Amino acid sequence: MGTYRLITWRINQLLSWPAINGFPPDALAERTLFDAASALGELSENELALLGTMPEGTQEAIRALLHQNVTREQPMEVQFAWIPGYAWKLTVSEDYPARSGEGHPGSIIVLLESPHPDELLAAT
Repeated sequence: MGTYRLITWRINQLLSWPAINGFPPDALAERTLFDAASALGELSENELALLGTMPEGTQEAIRALLHQNVTREQPMEVQFAWIPGYAWKLTVSEDYPARSGEGHPGSIIVLLESPHPDELLAAT
């Protein structure tokens, strides 16, 4: 489980507030989530291989959510979390600024559920 925890920690650093204000919107435009992650250079080869096991629809949903967010006038912080599960599942929750505290743009929580990374990599 450590692999997903490390990936989510690294991604959360890039997408935290106020760091997300400097995230380049074109990094997510007209490319796959895998290509965007590769271009950012923040993940290892093993972590990219694991990301590549994610179903394409799930990758596109995450990419579209991130792209829409970083192109907002005031991007929200994005936090990822992972839990083990039988199949892939994606849950997204938004906390609007009015409830996040003064000066904070709000946040998006992305909960990703999937089989254990060892099982996914062994199947490829």
